[in-house]
Amino acid sequence: MLQHVHVNRFYFCKIFKKTSGMTLIEYVTWFRLEKAETLVVAPPVRISEVVFAAGSGSIPQFNSAFRCMHRNAAGMSVLTAQTCVN
Repeated sequence: MLQHVHVNRFYFCKIFKKTSGMTLIEYVTWFRLEKAETLVVAPPVRISEVVFAAGSGSIPQFNSAFRCMHRNAAGMSVLTAQTCVN
């Protein structure tokens, strides 16, 4: 993508953070967690399927990120979120 618009990677990251208020990695993590959240509320799906469909390769790392995203809900885990909805 950066080659297409002829922009340096570091410059892009700087502009992205200035514009969005988050780093590119934070945005990608947020986007993956949003996708996972929609999958969690779907009909019974294994948590491992949700993790890999959201683009994460590690279940423990994903669980940690999911808990951080849901800090306001007392660090709700993926399993807790799934059982609350279903």
